[in-house]
Amino acid sequence: MIDELMIIDKAGIPLYYHNFLRKGYIDDNFHLIASFLDQISRFTRAAFKDYLNMIEWKDKIFFFYIHKKTEFLLILKCDNTKIENKEIIKKSLDIIANNLFKRFLLKFKEVLEDFRGDVSQFKTFSEEIDKMFKLK
Repeated sequence: MIDELMIIDKAGIPLYYHNFLRKGYIDDNFHLIASFLDQISRFTRAAFKDYLNMIEWKDKIFFFYIHKKTEFLLILKCDNTKIENKEIIKKSLDIIANNLFKRFLLKFKEVLEDFRGDVSQFKTFSEEIDKMFKLK
């Protein structure tokens, strides 16, 4: 169901990317796409005083989640052709997003407190993703 996920900090820096379809594959455009989607989310908050929940684009759907305390953004890219009921899927993804934020923020608490721009240290989060989704 989830093709890719991205975590972006409150400054708009793409911290983490995971591709479920091609394990270990990092999209060369990841930073560009993540920054673009972050700006759309920021525009929505500034212009409409509301949070962006999802964007549908052709056969893909992007679900947006803001962590209220840290203002980090989690984006889940899904295959829209496999989604029959968006409301049911959204509720399931809400739980997944909450768990992802908890694990990410707990695992990298100290790193994030003194973050200096080195996103390579977040690559180890893929191990947590594998455990969470039982991918081996």
